[in-house]
Amino acid sequence: MTDHKTISTIPITVHIKKQLLTILLSLGLPALVSAQNIFRQKVEGCNTAQFCLDCGEPKADIDAASLDAVIKSIGESFKISKSGKGGVIFQVLVDSVGQPCVLSHTDATNSLMTRGLIGYLNAAKFTPAIEKGKAVMSSINVGFFLADGKITGQVQRVDQDAFSRGFKSAGEPKIFNKTYQYQNANLNSYQFTSWNKSNSGLLSDLSQHCVVSKDGDLWYATVLDGITLFDGFKFLVPEKGTFPFAKGASINAMVKDKDDNIWVADASAIYKYANNKWEKFDSLRIGIDGAYRIIPNPDGSIFFAADNGLLELKEDKWTMLNKDKITQLPSNRVYDAYRDKRGRVWIGTFSGSIMVDENGKITDFNQTQTPVKNTCISDITEDDNGNIYFALYAYGKHGEDLDEEGLAVYTANGEWLHYNDKNSGMPANHINSMFYDMAEKLLWISTNRAGLVRYNLKDGWENYHNKNSDVPSYDVYQVAAGKNGVLYVSTYNGLLRIAKK
Repeated sequence: MTDHKTISTIPITVHIKKQLLTILLSLGLPALVSAQNIFRQKVEGCNTAQFCLDCGEPKADIDAASLDAVIKSIGESFKISKSGKGGVIFQVLVDSVGQPCVLSHTDATNSLMTRGLIGYLNAAKFTPAIEKGKAVMSSINVGFFLADGKITGQVQRVDQDAFSRGFKSAGEPKIFNKTYQYQNANLNSYQFTSWNKSNSGLLSDLSQHCVVSKDGDLWYATVLDGITLFDGFKFLVPEKGTFPFAKGASINAMVKDKDDNIWVADASAIYKYANNKWEKFDSLRIGIDGAYRIIPNPDGSIFFAADNGLLELKEDKWTMLNKDKITQLPSNRVYDAYRDKRGRVWIGTFSGSIMVDENGKITDFNQTQTPVKNTCISDITEDDNGNIYFALYAYGKHGEDLDEEGLAVYTANGEWLHYNDKNSGMPANHINSMFYDMAEKLLWISTNRAGLVRYNLKDGWENYHNKNSDVPSYDVYQVAAGKNGVLYVSTYNGLLRIAKK
C-alpha cells in the first residue's frame, strides 16, 4: 500500500463486503511454520499454542462497524493517493472471547500503514469461532485494498482445497548454502516411494506429523483433513468416531511413548490412545489445553511444552514446571524440552533456554557464549554415544535465513559445536525437526524450503529434495521409524517412505 505519513482530509469512501476468496501463493503465502504463520511476515506477541485455521460454524468474524472504523481510522492517518494501488492481508488470531491478535501479514516492506493497521486490528471487535458448541481460538484473514483513492476491507475465507493445492512445493527449493558441493553419495542406496491425494487414498497431502503404531500402522496427520491410516499397502479411511477430534482439527503434536501409546495434541486438548481406547485429559486437571510439542523421554516420563510452562507426566503424576518452580526459566512459554540419558533436563522457551543437570544445577544459556545463547531450542535428540543435538530457533528475529539458527551439538565430552549453512553442509538454517536413525547411526534433518538432510554425524552432509531425488517436496517435517529400518516422512506433498535397497 502507498505509505505517506500525513494527516489526511481526503474523504474515504468505504466499501465493506465479505466474500469467499481462494488464497493462493500469488498472495504471498509461504510454507506453514508449525501450522501457525500462513504469511511470511510474522508479528510477535500472540499466544499461538493452539488454534485452528478459519474453522468453526459459525466462523470467527470481525464486526462490520468495527471494520468500518478501522478503515476510517487508517484513512484519517494517511494521505491516500488516487493513483495508488496495492493491498495487504493479515492473519488474525481470534481467541475464545473474541480478543484479536495479528499473527502474520503479506507486506514485505512492513510499511507504516501496515503497522498502523496492525494496531487498529488488535483493537477491533471480533466474534470467536464456535466448534461443537464451544468457542475456540481460530485464525481468519482480513484484507485491505487500495484503488482509485478508496480503501476496501474484506474478510477472506480460506478455500481449504485451494489452500492445500497451493502448498504442493512444486517450485524450486531454497538452498541458502552456496558453497557446499553436495555429492549425495548415498542417495542411490535408498528407495523412495511417495503417495499423495491423486494416486492413493490419502485424504490430503499437507502433513507435519506422522507416527507408526505398535501394530505397524502409520498414522498420517494431515493439516486440513484429520488423520489417515496406512498399513504399508493401502490407506484406510477411518470411520466416523474413530478419532475424538474433528476431521479438520489442527494437530500440533503426535508421538509414540515408551509403552507404545500414542499421544496427540490438537487445538484444544491432549489425548492418549492406549489399549484401543482414547482418553481425553481435562485441562482443569492437568493444567494445559494443548501443547507445542509432546516429548517422550528415555526414562519413560513425558513432557508437554505449552504456553504456561512445561508439564511432566511421570508414573501417572502430573507436575507443572514453570517460573514458580524454576525461577531461572526465561519464560513460561516453553516450546521444547528433553530429559537425556544422564538425567539432565533441557528446556527451550521463547525467551531463551536452560539446562537443569542431574544435581539440580541450572545453566541459563542466555548468560553463556554457547550457540544456544538467546535462541529457543525447538527440537532435541540424542545419539547412542551421548551427544545431544539441538535445532535452534531465533524467536523474535526476522529473516528467512538466520545464522543463529541451524544445528547445535553438545558432545559427550562437553564441547559445543554449531553448524549452519555458512560453515557446514546445512542447506538452510531453519530446522523443522530431527530424527536419530538408530539403524544407520545418522541424523535426518527436516527443513521447510530445503528438503531433507542426511548427516552422518561427522562430516558427511547430503541434501535430498524434489529437484534432485524422488522426495516429493522441499517442505519436509516429521520422520518416523517403521518396521525393518523403513522410515516414513510427512511432507507438504504427500507421504514419503524411505527404504534401504
